Amino acid sequence: MKPARSLLALTTLVGVREREIDRKKADMADKAALRARYVGNISRLDALAQAPVPVVCAETAVNASAYRQAVVDMANRHKQELAVHELDMDASRVELVQASRRCEVLTQVLVRQRQMHAKVARSKEQKRQDDIAAQVWRRGS
Repeated sequence: MKPARSLLALTTLVGVREREIDRKKADMADKAALRARYVGNISRLDALAQAPVPVVCAETAVNASAYRQAVVDMANRHKQELAVHELDMDASRVELVQASRRCEVLTQVLVRQRQMHAKVARSKEQKRQDDIAAQVWRRGS
């Protein structure tokens, strides 16, 4: 009964690892969506900073200059946040690869254990059938 219990425990562990991978993939998808938002925001802010502003008077020119500087500053902050976010994404990607490798190793062990368990079961069944055949032969003699 011990091999069945170890197979059950190993199957459970593989399931846990697969759920961990699923969580990490969902986390990566969320981070990729956030990255896309950052990139979109940066491109829109750059477009705003480059947009021409008609200058009617000196006050409008000063106001437009301050506005453009504020937009450029915000775009720069977004670029810095994007750089930090991409580092975080890289770390998460490495964690996902490591988790996938751990799961694959456990899956391979589980497959080998199942094959070994099936081989033992076939061997026991063959022995049982051989014993029955021997009994029938002895009774027939």
